[in-house]
Amino acid sequence: MAAAGIRGGGTVVGMSVEDVRAGRTTGSADAGDAGPVLTEATLDDVADIAALAAVRREAYEAAQPQFWRRASDAVDKHVPWLRTQVEDPDVVALVVRSAESLDGFVFASVVGAPPVYDPGGDWGRGRLRGGGPVVVADRGPGLAR
Repeated sequence: MAAAGIRGGGTVVGMSVEDVRAGRTTGSADAGDAGPVLTEATLDDVADIAALAAVRREAYEAAQPQFWRRASDAVDKHVPWLRTQVEDPDVVALVVRSAESLDGFVFASVVGAPPVYDPGGDWGRGRLRGGGPVVVADRGPGLAR
């Protein structure tokens, strides 16, 4: 499955996990160059992911300083966690880039049902590996590159 559209002012690129793992990408002629390219994240992407998340935390803090106050060592704490996500075979970690710029990222994993529910069996295991649609949204309007 593949889809493209606009949501909240950001570009949305939809592809299946199988498409990404097979190296198929999507681009937009109006985005310049080859347009946004969706790929599986690697450890080389972690620094850019951490930087993009730091920009988002800065915007959150500006909007609500008490609730979203950043820790002084937020990036130092975030990088090791990001590395574990990218390296974990049970996590789908994707990035979207335009030229050399990281435009967005997404991590997806299946978690079990909360203990107050009993769906039966090992619900959800393997669903992310099965190639269902994945939607990645860029950082949207209002955040500097």
